[in-house]
Amino acid sequence: GRLFAQDYRTFADEYNDISSRKLIRVGPLRLVPAFHLSNVGYDTNVLYSPRETAAVSDYTATLSPELTGYVLAGKSIMLTAVENPEYLFYAKENGLRTFTNSISPGIRLLLLRSLAVSADYHFRQHTRRAYSEFGMPIMDTQKGVDGHVLFETARGSAIGFSGSVDDYRYSDPAAPDLSSYYADTLDRRERALDFEFYYRIFTQSVFFTKAEYEDYTFVHDVSAWRDATSYQGVAGIRFPLT
Repeated sequence: GRLFAQDYRTFADEYNDISSRKLIRVGPLRLVPAFHLSNVGYDTNVLYSPRETAAVSDYTATLSPELTGYVLAGKSIMLTAVENPEYLFYAKENGLRTFTNSISPGIRLLLLRSLAVSADYHFRQHTRRAYSEFGMPIMDTQKGVDGHVLFETARGSAIGFSGSVDDYRYSDPAAPDLSSYYADTLDRRERALDFEFYYRIFTQSVFFTKAEYEDYTFVHDVSAWRDATSYQGVAGIRFPLT
């Protein structure tokens, strides 16, 4: 999986990658389909607790097709959209089966040949199985916006700022409109501001550093004592995939 602060790509790098790949074309729209299959197996305790006298066992899987669309307008505008439904499957426990969907449209601009500006809206929803942290199946929803403004050089270095605002909500998949203990405890807004710096060392190796300020504001009065701020910084070198 990705590591924190290693997923930034310059405008030129992403634009050249999209324009050179042989993608599915529908007019100006370029499509990248994908399919994710995870958590496939047999679980002897899908509820993470006994039901009456015995634990419930079942076969499980998470099926998640994904479709990413790109539109390139000239040499300085990229439009993107991601559609990612997810189905949590149980062979016998029909009541635990759930379907969620995530979407994320975005835009990226290259201004004055060096200033990369991007923004996206995202709505991500997943159903989590019961486990040690959540004693019941829980649906979490993340809704928010991201923005980036970075100055990029011709050799692939970049420096600038990014920010985000995200609302997190937790609900019972069986009764999503009713408040729950997890909603009262964890519903919150997170706001973040980052300073980012990427310096290309060799052809594909990049030194990166990132400093972040983040603010957490909880929705319900019972959890107001959780309101907090955090600071973090990371640095490292990203090597090409070999």
